[in-house]
Amino acid sequence: MNFTVHLVLAVLLTACFLFRFIKDRHIYQLLFVLWVPSTLLTYLPLIAENRTLRLVLGGFQLVMFVLVVFFMFRRNPKRAAAVRAAMKAELQDTPAPAGEASADTDPADNQP
Repeated sequence: MNFTVHLVLAVLLTACFLFRFIKDRHIYQLLFVLWVPSTLLTYLPLIAENRTLRLVLGGFQLVMFVLVVFFMFRRNPKRAAAVRAAMKAELQDTPAPAGEASADTDPADNQP
């Protein structure tokens, strides 16, 4: 990829994820703020010419990828409990339509 295109995309993505992190406070967004600019390090002559440093940078990027995926799909126990409580309250407030089984009964009980 052309360095100029890479630089523009890295700046835009970093700004976008920084804005979203300030607004939402999700850890994976902060990890993206650190990870995206680190991809620009591959253009430094010191890293481009040294195989060991390239492997270290690749390892860092792999770790960042794993952490981002982990934190993106990790469930927040407090949020999950709140959603469960809201769904339970909603189910208790709305009666089941006539002729349909409610969520608490066994459908086999309704058969003649």
